[in-house]
Amino acid sequence: MFLHLGHNLSVRAGDVIAIHDYRLFAPGGAARAFFEREQAAGHIRDVAAGKHPKSLVITEHEIYLSAISPTTLLRRTRTSYTFVHNAHNTSK
Repeated sequence: MFLHLGHNLSVRAGDVIAIHDYRLFAPGGAARAFFEREQAAGHIRDVAAGKHPKSLVITEHEIYLSAISPTTLLRRTRTSYTFVHNAHNTSK
C-alpha cells in the first residue's frame, strides 16, 4: 500500500519509519537540531507545495515535509494496514 503525502507524491507505507507533528522540528522546537542536520545533508524534501508543513514523515532514505496533518497520515496508514491484514486473513 502507498501513503499519499501531497503534491502528487506517495511513498510505500511499509517504508515509513515515523510520522511527526512538524511543530517539534520548527524553529524553537525540541528536535530542531535533528531537522537542521538532515536539511544540511540534503535529506529533507518539501512536498507541502508552498503550504505550511504540518507533518514530517521519516523514511529510511528521505524525510518529507507534508501539508497533511500527522493525524490524517497516521489514520491512512492504519486503514491501509487494516485492509491488507483483513484481506490476508480472509484468504486463509
